Amino acid sequence: MIHFLRLPLWAALALVACTAIAQQGARKQILVLGTFHFASNQDAIKHGEMDILSTQRQAEIQELNDKLAGFAPDRIMVEWKVVEDQPYVDSTYAEYLADRFKLRANEVYQIGFRQARRFDTGPPQCIDADGLFLYDTLNYAAAKSGSTAWFEAYMDSVVQLVMEQDSLHMHQRITEALRQLNSAEGTRSALAVNSVFAAARLGPLGDDAGAEFLGQWYLRNIRMYANICRSTRATDQRVLVIVGNGHRPIIEQLLRADPDWEVIDAERYLR
Repeated sequence: MIHFLRLPLWAALALVACTAIAQQGARKQILVLGTFHFASNQDAIKHGEMDILSTQRQAEIQELNDKLAGFAPDRIMVEWKVVEDQPYVDSTYAEYLADRFKLRANEVYQIGFRQARRFDTGPPQCIDADGLFLYDTLNYAAAKSGSTAWFEAYMDSVVQLVMEQDSLHMHQRITEALRQLNSAEGTRSALAVNSVFAAARLGPLGDDAGAEFLGQWYLRNIRMYANICRSTRATDQRVLVIVGNGHRPIIEQLLRADPDWEVIDAERYLR
């Protein structure tokens, strides 16, 4: 018999959570697919665009969706805003099912709508959340620690990295591009592009401006993780989440620690 009073509080809580999950049965499976944005976007660093609606790219989209179909999701979640965009998704998806809506060049349509129709999941659920992007905070922290030149060079390297990735995507099949984004190297790149590593190094000890920037980026992704958890139905067993790859590492980190979920690597289906 385990005596909870002899355990640290965190260990007791973790044991209670895991015991509850064991009693409920198997964990829900979740696949977080990190993507580049197929159409125009609001990213701080704009991505190049390709003609997703061309005959060649549509064949690649079909190939991608055929591979993802191996996961057989029963719920689809997408990176659009919960309150503002869900009514539009619901109505547009209904029109799509009635063959009165032509899919546009966005991953929500090209992957989310297609997978939802294929597996009769109902309309995709929006899970995006607002966040603050305090780049002035990073500039302040860099100046205060005499790191302005270093930070400017870092940001130049980030822009160069994004440009190189965009150029590579233009010459890759979509499945191959997403396979690379969802790899271990893609995870490091996603964190670097969002200044996670730089923010942690800026500012003198005792001044947490850089850490606060990092906290705001985490906070947005924590909100998205919470939206995933709150939007999951009791009957959902396999959830496909489609987000910009910058969000994937943090959301996956939280899901991997959550005893309700079994995280399935996207690479398994992108090979």
